[in-house]
Amino acid sequence: MRKKFHDKRKVAARELLWPGANWQFVVVHGTVKYPAELEVIAAQGVTLLPLSTILQELCTVGSSLFTGTAGGDLAELIAFYAGLKGGTAPGEQRQQSPNPPAGADG
Repeated sequence: MRKKFHDKRKVAARELLWPGANWQFVVVHGTVKYPAELEVIAAQGVTLLPLSTILQELCTVGSSLFTGTAGGDLAELIAFYAGLKGGTAPGEQRQQSPNPPAGADG
């Protein structure tokens, strides 16, 4: 925590950028191997934000906080990539095939 947020150089850089600001610390994370680490980080007053939450908000039609294409391009790339991998982007539902393969439960 000290290295990531409270290092003297980082404190000085934040003060130079915006003197007197009340900075809040946020960690964006993916899937973690040891969930207890997140508990320790949160106990230090750091806000935890799962990457899946960000992606879901970007990919949910009509709910983007961005105007124009600021977040739209990223959401389109994520949706395109999910389609290439045979999955769905966060916030999307997989389309059911009208003619499922023989033996499929549908």
